[in-house]
Amino acid sequence: MSVMENPQIKAVKHFENAIDTTKLGSHKMIYDWVSALVLESPKLDSDILYQGNPVYINDRVRAFPYIDEADHFFRSEFKKNPFEITLSQYQIDGQWNHEDHTLEHLKTVIDGNGRSVQSFINLAIEGFGKSGNVRGLTNLFHYAEESNMSISPHIQLEALFWAEACLAKNLLAQESNSGLKKIIRVSEVRKKDEEQKFLEKDPVLHLFRAYRLAEMLETISIG
Repeated sequence: MSVMENPQIKAVKHFENAIDTTKLGSHKMIYDWVSALVLESPKLDSDILYQGNPVYINDRVRAFPYIDEADHFFRSEFKKNPFEITLSQYQIDGQWNHEDHTLEHLKTVIDGNGRSVQSFINLAIEGFGKSGNVRGLTNLFHYAEESNMSISPHIQLEALFWAEACLAKNLLAQESNSGLKKIIRVSEVRKKDEEQKFLEKDPVLHLFRAYRLAEMLETISIG
């Protein structure tokens, strides 16, 4: 009996075939794109309640060097074997993967800022999101839920977009610093039991998630 392939791994493998990040030229173009995405993003004003900036994110995603290939992938191959990303899954990850001392630190930071929604948003986007700290962000979401803080879904999606995009940038930088000698894509792993180990370190996974989160954010904004 054949073992059913993890749908997320399968989707990422196909996405890797659509956008080749292992060649020097394409690797550099993607890294430069995601770096500019972060460096040129507007900074949040701590005194004004942030309402989100889906237009900036959508415009920059449409400037992705391989946007035609990505769009084609999601219109064709991805529809055959879809793997949906949900906000609730990130929230569950925060619930199961949080550490008590981390939550205590978050409590100290947020309480020190008067438990304002804006201080939470600043921490989510500027603190965790734009540093690529996905796990820290899911811990923050878990803390917000435990504390009955009402944070709108579109703000959570935007923060997650930044976290996934910036984590991809960090991983691409590590590969670039190694002279692209240590690139291992999950599509190249031959042993099924080792795929999951390489998946989270694969920048294509996080580019894949960022693209889907941007789509979700645009859908909510239009709705």
